[in-house]
Amino acid sequence: HKSKNVLMRNYPNPFNPSTTISVELSEPMVGTLDIYNSSGQLIKTLFSGSFNAGVNSFIWDGKDSSGNVVASGIYFYRFKSGNFIKTSKMFFIK
Repeated sequence: HKSKNVLMRNYPNPFNPSTTISVELSEPMVGTLDIYNSSGQLIKTLFSGSFNAGVNSFIWDGKDSSGNVVASGIYFYRFKSGNFIKTSKMFFIK
């Protein structure tokens, strides 16, 4: 059977002050969930470590790794585990 690994759409989108990002996995994986700005710079690692099988949900509060609220605009969230990489786009409105 085909494994079902999905990076789900964040909700709400556009968002302020926070959004929920979910990854649905067919089996446990070790990976990272990162946030990037439109220039491709890493803004924040939302989660790094062991993801469970099923839906894993994380809340991003619109802040970078230093705790500063980011500017309004387009951001990308990326889930990576081994060769499995998925990226999706979201909008933050300050």
